[in-house]
Amino acid sequence: MMNTFNKKSGFTLLELMITLSIMGIVIAISVLSYNYVLQHNSDRSAAALGEAAFQIIKSQYEKNDFSLEGMESESKVQEFLKSDAQVETENSTTVDILYFYRNKKYKLQGDLRTNKFIVEDSKSGDIINEN
Repeated sequence: MMNTFNKKSGFTLLELMITLSIMGIVIAISVLSYNYVLQHNSDRSAAALGEAAFQIIKSQYEKNDFSLEGMESESKVQEFLKSDAQVETENSTTVDILYFYRNKKYKLQGDLRTNKFIVEDSKSGDIINEN
């Protein structure tokens, strides 16, 4: 009596290709999710920096008897953000701050009387933070 074993060991090529395809799909989805999380966190950090810059201007505004005249707010904001920022005042109570964070331009529009502001992506116009 001869014992011959025709037992196959290992995986077939088809099983390996299906496994690799599924892994590729899962990795693609996870990379896209990761990039979204990175961008979202970067936007939130930029909004927090913009809010801090707005608070710097607000404190100077209050120290200057609620007037924007003669304030050096742009240099203080640039020093705080460590980047080239532009501070524009439309009237005596509203301020616009244009600043860069991680090679992306953001715009903060704020009202110094009500302490309300909006941070938006300057390129797309998407609102990132609204207070």
